Amino acid sequence: MVDDCDESHMVAMPHPCTGEPVFLITDFPHLLKTLRNSLCRYRKRGDGREALYMLKKDAAGNRRQMGIKCLYDAWYDRQQGGERAGVSADNLTRDHFFLTPNMKMRVGVAAAVLSGKMGRYLREHSYLLGNLPLIEFVEKTNWMLDFMNGKHGLTSAIDDKHAKVEEYVRWFDEWEAEHREARGVDHEFIPRATYQGVRTLLGIVWSTRYYGRLIPDMIFAQSRANQDVNEHHYGNVRSSAGANRNPNVDECATAGRNATMIRLMRNEKTNSGGAPVDANVSGGLCKRKRERAANSATAEFGDDGFDLTDLLKDLDAQEAAPAMDCD
Repeated sequence: MVDDCDESHMVAMPHPCTGEPVFLITDFPHLLKTLRNSLCRYRKRGDGREALYMLKKDAAGNRRQMGIKCLYDAWYDRQQGGERAGVSADNLTRDHFFLTPNMKMRVGVAAAVLSGKMGRYLREHSYLLGNLPLIEFVEKTNWMLDFMNGKHGLTSAIDDKHAKVEEYVRWFDEWEAEHREARGVDHEFIPRATYQGVRTLLGIVWSTRYYGRLIPDMIFAQSRANQDVNEHHYGNVRSSAGANRNPNVDECATAGRNATMIRLMRNEKTNSGGAPVDANVSGGLCKRKRERAANSATAEFGDDGFDLTDLLKDLDAQEAAPAMDCD
């Protein structure tokens, strides 16, 4: 199957021991933020800064500007005329476009800017409606986000949505070839690391095709795209290593053994929603939080699921037990 792939798109590599393909699949929430950030580039100009625009040709061969200021203009002009036109207010603010450090890190902010609603604003704008490259950038990325969240979920290894994913990647491939041919400067195209992230989306296509052939009766079940489980885990690993921000193998293994409890409660201070969070047992949770974790687990899995309450009681007993004398 790896041999069937286009070598210009590295979506898998053979496992060194088994020969089975190891598929590369991007962290889409992070990719979504980097795609949005590619519209928000500036350079210093005197005491201020100057916006930099990406450029892509439209069907007529005209190079169109693509930048966050274009999206802001479409939103702002609509809001200014909204009361007269009977347009309902939306949840966007100026901070969605001119980002504060906090807003820059939130996945939901990037999703709101690259949304179907923003695509409609562009198509209804007096002069931005002709900027088809920017409209396609927003609308295609919005479809890809819905796909990754399971809204347009796969149903089989031959699902026609594979073609839509390939079309999305091909759109960026054509843009990259155009940029290379024009010998454009770096800011006129998305960053190279972001482009490589887009290309690894093909790993979704080829992994489902591979396993669909391998297991013909396989049922595909997609869930909401979320990178926060991994972020919490690696943050836990790094914090367990003390002053060392780059843990070695032994420190990672120790942190992994200690992270034996999953806290199933909503964490409103992050963009993770109800994502499971590693809880480092060696650090200890207070009794109240442990009880909340147990109640959350019961509500999530019911009495037939794993019994987190017993696990918590065992952990309490272990912590209460006297230390063993190793002499």
